[in-house]
Amino acid sequence: MPKKNEIFDVNQVALEGTNLVEASAGTGKTYSIAILVLRLIIEKGIGVQQQLIVTFTRFAVAELQERVRHFIKMAYDASCGLTIKDELINQLVQSVPDMLALKDRLRGELLMMDEANILTIHGFCQQMLNEFAFETKQHFDAALQSDLNDIVATAVNQFWREVVTNLPVNTFSIKEMDIFKAQLPTLFYKHLGGLQYAAYDATQSYDVFEPFLKIGLLQQELAETTQSLSLLLLTQRESVAAAVMGNAYAKKALVPLLDDASAFIEAALNAGRKGTAYIQKLEGAFWDTLQQVLRQEESLAAQRALFQQYLSYHALRHYAPKVTEYIHKNGILTFDAMIEDLHRIVVKEKNEYLCSLIRARYAAVFIDEFQDTDTIQFELFEQLFMNRDSPNETILFLIGDPKQSIYAFRNADVDSYLAAKQKVDKVYSMNVNYRSTARMVQSVNYFFSALGTQAFGYEDAGEQSITYIPVEGKDQVKAIQRNHTPDQDTLVLAYADKVGDAKQALAKEIAYLLNPENGCTIDDGSGGLRAIVPSDIGILVRTGKDGADLKKILRAYNILAVPIDDTRVLQTKEAGDMMRLLQAMLAPTVKNIASALYLSFINTLYYEEQAALLDSNHLDEIALTALFKSYHQLVLEQKVYQAFQKLLSDFSIAAKMSKDNKSLRALANIIQLMQLMHQQQYRRNMNADDLLLWLQNPEAAAVSGDAYEVQLESDDNAVSIVTIHKSKGLEYNIVFVYGIHTKETVRNGFNHFKDREGKKKFIEKEWLREEEEALLLKQAEQEQRRLMYVALTRAVYKCYIFYTKTGHNNSGLYQYLQQLQSREGLLLDYTVADTVAAYVPQQDNRTLKTISYQEQAVLGSKSPWNMVSYSALNVKHDYVPKSNSNQLADYDAFVFNELPRGTEAGTLLHTIFEQLDFTKDYSSLQTLGNFEKMHLSGFNVRANGTLKTDRTDLLRQLVYHTLHATIRFADNIFELRSIANHAKINELEFNFPLQSTAIQERLLPLLQSYGATLNDKYFSLSGMMNGKIDLLFEQQGQYYILDWKSNYLGFDIADYEREKLYEAMTEHNYHLQYLIYTVAVHKYLQQRMGSAYQYEVHFGGIVYVFLRGVRSGQDAGIFTIRPPFALIEALADLFFAPKD
Repeated sequence: MPKKNEIFDVNQVALEGTNLVEASAGTGKTYSIAILVLRLIIEKGIGVQQQLIVTFTRFAVAELQERVRHFIKMAYDASCGLTIKDELINQLVQSVPDMLALKDRLRGELLMMDEANILTIHGFCQQMLNEFAFETKQHFDAALQSDLNDIVATAVNQFWREVVTNLPVNTFSIKEMDIFKAQLPTLFYKHLGGLQYAAYDATQSYDVFEPFLKIGLLQQELAETTQSLSLLLLTQRESVAAAVMGNAYAKKALVPLLDDASAFIEAALNAGRKGTAYIQKLEGAFWDTLQQVLRQEESLAAQRALFQQYLSYHALRHYAPKVTEYIHKNGILTFDAMIEDLHRIVVKEKNEYLCSLIRARYAAVFIDEFQDTDTIQFELFEQLFMNRDSPNETILFLIGDPKQSIYAFRNADVDSYLAAKQKVDKVYSMNVNYRSTARMVQSVNYFFSALGTQAFGYEDAGEQSITYIPVEGKDQVKAIQRNHTPDQDTLVLAYADKVGDAKQALAKEIAYLLNPENGCTIDDGSGGLRAIVPSDIGILVRTGKDGADLKKILRAYNILAVPIDDTRVLQTKEAGDMMRLLQAMLAPTVKNIASALYLSFINTLYYEEQAALLDSNHLDEIALTALFKSYHQLVLEQKVYQAFQKLLSDFSIAAKMSKDNKSLRALANIIQLMQLMHQQQYRRNMNADDLLLWLQNPEAAAVSGDAYEVQLESDDNAVSIVTIHKSKGLEYNIVFVYGIHTKETVRNGFNHFKDREGKKKFIEKEWLREEEEALLLKQAEQEQRRLMYVALTRAVYKCYIFYTKTGHNNSGLYQYLQQLQSREGLLLDYTVADTVAAYVPQQDNRTLKTISYQEQAVLGSKSPWNMVSYSALNVKHDYVPKSNSNQLADYDAFVFNELPRGTEAGTLLHTIFEQLDFTKDYSSLQTLGNFEKMHLSGFNVRANGTLKTDRTDLLRQLVYHTLHATIRFADNIFELRSIANHAKINELEFNFPLQSTAIQERLLPLLQSYGATLNDKYFSLSGMMNGKIDLLFEQQGQYYILDWKSNYLGFDIADYEREKLYEAMTEHNYHLQYLIYTVAVHKYLQQRMGSAYQYEVHFGGIVYVFLRGVRSGQDAGIFTIRPPFALIEALADLFFAPKD
């Protein structure tokens, strides 16, 4: 017998046992959960770390975190004697005798809120798997991967390559093969998600193809019959023409084609394929043969369809498991796998030890939006927290509303909710609606009570059914006013014969409401009235097409309407671009940066300007890496928005995209996405990694109730258009509903349903059996009625339902209308005014107040202290592509073409020279030991453990040329091979304090006089200067700074001569780098040598080695300089001087 629902009183409900709370729409579910959490803290001493709250979206997690934190803070304020607004919280606090102890406890809970267990279902499972890794036998290096597209595609392609491409030619048509291959990934995903495809049986092998290979015979027979048809037309043309002339329909359709045999036959066959009646009536050998062709076509199509389904079974049996195998073999953790793994251990294996550990972890558990759980999730929660066969004192609250279970396509299973209802100790109902006016609530009550126990499509009011329980309206006064008279009709139905007429009528009614001359007003929030504005109105539709139609019609009335689609902007190309760019910011490797540039709008803009795509050989990877590292620093500081702002500025994106409307749309999407990321970061407490995951998974980010955050256009003064599925959690003062009037039908493609044994299946329309189709349609009708409930309960003041006769008969709405009668609050036959004026937006007459802005005062208010380096101070330069040549050979071909470019190659070359002894003999590999050979093999190419390209000797030559190149100073000429290990310091790091504010006035002119410049964002320098010098070495009593450079300057030695090197030094602003290094070494030597140190005597100079251009016995590729002592002293004085 069904349990009787008790009225839920959040202040009085017992904090014990297992409880299910049916929270109807607008009854304050989130508020109640937060109050219960607070009561557990105050009354039971159960802190937030001992409580678990599971909900189904990250956004709901953030909302609950915010609400719980706020309530604890209010309770803490009340315990301190402060006045708070919430009377219930105040009562809870005042009921505690020891106020001092409560104050300490609440302060401690506030401090522990960051440790609160408010999680998504995936977050909960991941936390349990990680925390109890030994008990759950998890990979310690398991990596979470949400996107399995590549893995699934690999399995699909393997199946296609090994099976389909080896079938006899013409087994399927090209079109059939394209459709089949396109649906295979979906087939795999659904199968791997636990759904059963058609009659698939995992115990069968599905390896026997022979019965289907008679398709070839059928094709041959069809070809022969078709040829006979052509011959009959040729030999019996007169009798065929007579038959056609004797039928008016045939005469009209076919006589004009009699002189074109091919066109005539094709037209006749097409008519037959469509079941055209006149074809059946035509007599004669030709027409009998034509009917035979049609029957053979049907037989061939049926045989192909059977074979395709059999191939699908074969793919699921032999190739879908490869996805799972790959995931397990490589330690990949997916969202579904986290739940399945924990379910397997807890439910299937009944690991009671793990269950006891988890129960001991949580004294109280809340499962929010419980109606959206699927079977696996329910079984998991049931075993952990509901099962009382073993010691289990967990306080459990399951909170949800079966009437709002509308996500069957996401595997939500309302039957799990109904099953739980019979197993808990207590069932409660939240029966006060705080969202809608009392009149609106009464109308909804009357509407859903019309069908009694069958309101939601259940034939009997048994244990496994959903019934409607009337609720009360909290607000007894508010109503829409028409010329200062309350509008009594809060639920209005309007009928039209045609779809277009219904949509036009809907738009007209919105225009009528918005026209101030019609006197329609609502409460302004402060006791007065205001005119209805577009943002008061929400249009709820079943399909995006209906929304697009209505948006277009509203525009004709000068009404702006914006579709609210929580995935639309995330599914644009720009969203993918932003994801790749953010990935490069998070991990600024050359590979990530190149991928982001090549695959994003940056490459598109480059192509539009240069008529060519970016070339990897023309990328300055060193400069780009430095640039992306600057973005990386902003991202680490939780400034993702600022990082993208800088990127847009650095690449002049806005200016370049402002040239045409197409680019403007892309730019709008980019800015929209930046704003969304900013919102997620600061409103939802997402870090950069979370944002990356959010961008990578637009479907997972599609959350009802938060859809407004991802609009493509501003909704500040616009009507909102949203599908009913995405409207859950939203509310509008006035709601218009369209699309709930049509009877559910079987759709093309995959259809989902649950069979009588409770197994979830999916199957194409053509393979549905009669019983399965009946079950599918019944379940679809039940969900449609729940959609009706969600739609009606979004309204605060009033709800309109527009419907047509198209598809209306026997629909859910039709069933209601048979029982409903117009009454106060409910109008069943509303007629929209014939003539409605276009909407005239109200002008905003507010004026902006001018605020004086003193730039220096603002800049002075910011702390100038920074940790700076050459990379930060450097000015971004425009990259100038260098020419290439394919005519090179031997060492030149290696060093100019084959030697990789970019920071990774540069880093490897640095490492080689750091490790090698310069004094060794590098004239041949035979003179070297294994240590040297190991380092010289760093650029070898391997594949699957096999050496493909051996570049060891080529690297040996590069080292030989470098160590034997001539380093020329005015007073000293030497080679690096003369520098012993004891005379070298690799990677010398320095830090020295900066205390100068005279950047613009003194430092910048000084640098510019020596060919260097400085990033103009620095008005002052204060903090620490940091850097690493590649090599500091001593030669004949003098100390030299050396920097290794792998830059590609050209393919000729002449490109590495002194003049060209100076141009490269200037282009990359390396002058600034060596000046900073020289100041650091100057101070370093002063400290180490004391008064004996003299710059002119002991400091030898700067050596920049451009490795690609160095040659033995020459000074090509070697840039040397010794800055004047006066300059270094002046720089040191500026850097180290006290603040001006």
